Amino acid sequence: LAGLSAVAAGAAFGCARLLAPDPARRPTRLARPTGRTRSAAAARGGWRLLPPSPLGAVVGRELRQWWRDPWRSLELQCAVWTVVFIGLIGVVSGVPVLLPFGGALLGLFTGLVACNLLGQDGTALWLTVVGAGPGTVRDDVRGRQIALLLMFAPAAVALTVVMTVVSGEHWTWPVVATLLPALLGAGVGMAVLLSVVAGTPGVDPKYRVGPNDAGDVSYQLWISIYGTLLAALPAVLLAAALVPGLLAGTVGAAAWLAVPFGVANGGTAAWLLGRVAHRRLAARLPETFVRLRYGRAVAAEQQPAGDGWLDRMERGAIAGNQERRPVGS
Repeated sequence: LAGLSAVAAGAAFGCARLLAPDPARRPTRLARPTGRTRSAAAARGGWRLLPPSPLGAVVGRELRQWWRDPWRSLELQCAVWTVVFIGLIGVVSGVPVLLPFGGALLGLFTGLVACNLLGQDGTALWLTVVGAGPGTVRDDVRGRQIALLLMFAPAAVALTVVMTVVSGEHWTWPVVATLLPALLGAGVGMAVLLSVVAGTPGVDPKYRVGPNDAGDVSYQLWISIYGTLLAALPAVLLAAALVPGLLAGTVGAAAWLAVPFGVANGGTAAWLLGRVAHRRLAARLPETFVRLRYGRAVAAEQQPAGDGWLDRMERGAIAGNQERRPVGS
């Protein structure tokens, strides 16, 4: 429990540090809002949970999207319930050791359920195109990552604690405390990278009928799973190396020394993959919008011709994913 508390505290501190407003990039107010345009919290003199900065605005927008958008809500619930049912299978099958790894599995699923964020937003990327300035694209990508952490990290920690206690497999605490931050950080990084490079247009939000009116992610599916595991591989190998010693009782409290390594692995993966994502989006912002607005036929005419792995991934998404039409009722 102490290790998981440290992980949660470290994630909270990191998010707070990233959300801290930068005076050098403080937005200039063009017109002072009056009357009813002020938020209810501001009108009551309340304190803000998010800073009045571009990054804070993106985080707030994404959090509202995850709660209000039917498709995102469906994906989040499916990920959580899948973990719960896998745990129940372990109980029924007499393999309770599966339960403690539920939170880490949710971290793995994060990159999968959020691998098409730009496609889910439809043509809303136009707002970023016309309002692009220094740091705008970076704030958009980093804000999405922070919102993913705020949505998935509490659920992953709660599942880990509850399912480990229920299973009685207390020897797994250092292992799951090492895996959870590594897989969650890697999943958050893969989510934004695939959303930028392999984003696929679905049904524009204003035309959606049901929660399944979303872009095809067949191409991103296995890339997300294997990419997340690869990015978290150092922590995965270290956690696996701890298992024999923990089962034999020869490691003891020293196993908790692996937890900071898992946190560092996850933080590094999230930062590096996010950096690749926002630099790629900044370099191909108009082309990305065209792909989401006009579909694969137009996107194929301006797809990158390079041999880099990002160029190949973008071409693969354009060729491999299908365009969707409204299927709700």
